[in-house]
Amino acid sequence: MNSSSLPYCVFVPGAFAIPESGVHGSEVHRLDAEGLSIIFSSILPTDLRGDRLKSAALEFHQTVHSIFVHTAVVPFRFPTFLSDSELKQHLMDSAADYLDFLENHANHVQMEIRVLPAEHPATEAGSGTEYMNKKAAERRRLLNAADKTVQIEHARTWSRREVRDAIHLFALVDRQQVNGFREAAVNLMLDDVKLRVTGPWPATEFFSPFQQQPAGNVVNISRGERS
Repeated sequence: MNSSSLPYCVFVPGAFAIPESGVHGSEVHRLDAEGLSIIFSSILPTDLRGDRLKSAALEFHQTVHSIFVHTAVVPFRFPTFLSDSELKQHLMDSAADYLDFLENHANHVQMEIRVLPAEHPATEAGSGTEYMNKKAAERRRLLNAADKTVQIEHARTWSRREVRDAIHLFALVDRQQVNGFREAAVNLMLDDVKLRVTGPWPATEFFSPFQQQPAGNVVNISRGERS
């Protein structure tokens, strides 16, 4: 087995099969330790360069999804490369955090709503002060819309992030409530804003140690954004 491993996700093993192949048709291996499993492929960083990166990102997320449809997962950032020994050490070091999260949120998923302005103020219209006033008013509309959006039923809890020209909302939702949540979000009537609803996704926004996943071996190549 190659010493360079591309890990997909961590999960609590159950009565379901792991996929046979992953990125670029590579064999998917499974490592079990501390009551957890990691699936990974033996791939070199150079295998994901150039025009192969986009297809690799899609195949990576499809492989994660093949486990996520059955149970909660914590995916690795794409693309992260670890040696076999680093992979096992990471699982052992982080087992308590992973187990606590995966067991407590076994039936939960993450839904995401991006609150966007209906249209942006024209940069060429009016003075700089007028433009800044329009931007400030736009931000107030977004914040007000976000406050109303988090009143949607079916969400156990929310997290939010302000990004440029938008507010990104994350909802922790029971798997069986996904359709009801999506319908409520789509039917929410708000003035001068639009909502972009995506999901379900693994609930990584609600897993703090996700930010401390091993990052030293993340290859410095662009990541495809989820749509």
